[in-house]
Amino acid sequence: MKSKRLIIVGLIVSILLIFSGCGTEKNTETTNDQSITDYYIESLSVNGLSRSQKKEYLSRDDIYAVGNNIAVSKAEVQQYTDFYLNNGESEENAQKLAEKDAMERNALYVAAIQNGYEVTEEDIDDWLKELRTMLENDTTGAYQSAMEGFESEDAYWEYEYEVYRVDLPIQNYVSSLQIDTNVSADSENGNSDTDAFSELKQRLADEQDFKLTNL
Repeated sequence: MKSKRLIIVGLIVSILLIFSGCGTEKNTETTNDQSITDYYIESLSVNGLSRSQKKEYLSRDDIYAVGNNIAVSKAEVQQYTDFYLNNGESEENAQKLAEKDAMERNALYVAAIQNGYEVTEEDIDDWLKELRTMLENDTTGAYQSAMEGFESEDAYWEYEYEVYRVDLPIQNYVSSLQIDTNVSADSENGNSDTDAFSELKQRLADEQDFKLTNL
């Protein structure tokens, strides 16, 4: 059972890597004049955004949606949209999928921090060293492809640092839930780990009650 749990956690971490865009074609849309701060708005409030804060975020040109605890940037949604367009989705479907992904990811981040899964700079650096070794040993060309949209290798890893400032807490949070709840493909309710993860993301996004800005 323990080995099965570890496999499940590994699968979920893999899903999170895809979900965040790490090592995928999503990052190739980054251009030199885009700052990483365009994607990650410093808006997280563990106890909830006040009415005045929500109003301020909803009035900003760079915000796509505002939830109870966090704001989602237009640039992040656009990054997801570009990914889906590059993979053959229609413009309408790409937008819907992008909105869903961005809201769910931000909702997961809120839940991770609320449940005590903050990470330190050292935690992120250690993870990136492991990730870098894995990518440098990859023979599929994914690493080289991921860096095509960046002016340098250092710029790529600066970007990934910001990605994992959000994603590492999420990974740790979801991994702990999998261990605690023992969700598996042969669970009594018939859910697979992917089903459970999808349900978790949707529930957390619903709890945020995101409101769209005037797009």
